[in-house]
Amino acid sequence: MPLIERFRSASACIQIDAKPEFELFDSFSSSLKTNSLLKFYQDQEKENQCPEIEYFGKVPLKRNCAHGREMEQLKLHTDTISVEDMNDLIDLGWRREGNNFYKVATQCCTTHALRLDVQEFKLSRQQRKILNHLAEYFRGETEQKNVKKPKNNKNSQEEYSLEAYFKRIFDSCNEHTLEIRLVRPGSSLFFDTYEESFQLFKKYQEHIHKNAYTREIFENMLVETPLPTTGKHYGTFHRQILIDGRLVGVDMFDILPDYNMAQTSYYNTDFMHLNLGTFMILNEILFTQKLSEKLGKTLYLSTGLYNHCFKKHHYKLQYATEILCIETCTWIPLDKNIVQKLEEEKQIMCQDSSSLKKPGIFSLSCLYKGKVYKFSRIYEKLVVRSHRRRLCSLIE
Repeated sequence: MPLIERFRSASACIQIDAKPEFELFDSFSSSLKTNSLLKFYQDQEKENQCPEIEYFGKVPLKRNCAHGREMEQLKLHTDTISVEDMNDLIDLGWRREGNNFYKVATQCCTTHALRLDVQEFKLSRQQRKILNHLAEYFRGETEQKNVKKPKNNKNSQEEYSLEAYFKRIFDSCNEHTLEIRLVRPGSSLFFDTYEESFQLFKKYQEHIHKNAYTREIFENMLVETPLPTTGKHYGTFHRQILIDGRLVGVDMFDILPDYNMAQTSYYNTDFMHLNLGTFMILNEILFTQKLSEKLGKTLYLSTGLYNHCFKKHHYKLQYATEILCIETCTWIPLDKNIVQKLEEEKQIMCQDSSSLKKPGIFSLSCLYKGKVYKFSRIYEKLVVRSHRRRLCSLIE
């Protein structure tokens, strides 16, 4: 049975109405167990040794690195995880896809995690131009000269803010309409827009990445989540962008104690002239800024993993202020010297090895090859060892 049908069956008697405000979302949960974990749970239930996560070791990636070599990644699986434990995994350089977490372990090309302090973000000239063009589009104007540009003086900081530009876009909705809404996986609105969202995802992947994605892949990537759906602010969400009532863009993200974790996004390629990709990232930044104000703490926006060898990753540097040292798991300011090291394919490392973190997730029980260990042992013996082998290969 397809995953979406299992969702429907589990929620047949539950009415869930998604609201655009975070605090008005209702909760929804499901439990999907893999066969290996389920059997182990049954065998170990009496001894109270049920593992909370499962480690698979290295698995191949479906693409080669920039040097044409096969890529590998470390894999974790869990059916449920707390937002705090996932937050720890992000700080250790892991990335979520469905109910799995991956950490690239390629020896020739180094992959780093990036994050953005949204309070430090400043719009570039090109980004302002894109937002002005969008305002022009929603007004129904075609001439660039009709767009009113913000005045360049010391008193116009508010006018130059990201929030001010988005307000101008919404105020410009005359010829066309714009709607942005948040949807919880499992809500009634999620089910109502499921097919439209899938077709949009499929079209985007075929046009941009030249890949034919199946419904199963879509569900594994964008429907499954190990995060709890209780709570007002934390968990997995889909943001839907509608123009004239038509779904034109979707991005999925996880809200964690320290992060807005951008997972994936896709849009209608018929609207590429509007630069929807840039618009959606900027909207994500604004959302993170506003949520930080609401929670009274700074949230970082994580745009995922970065490999300088791939040119298609270079745009991410516009949306990053820090880079993760893979050896000490310490966040380092992303300055010109660091970018130069990336261009020279040098290792980005923090000099202070004493800053190696020991997060709470290290205390979780982890299944590996039929035995249960503390995740700290798995990480230190297998994950760190893998990094050291890669470092040795780079030095040689």
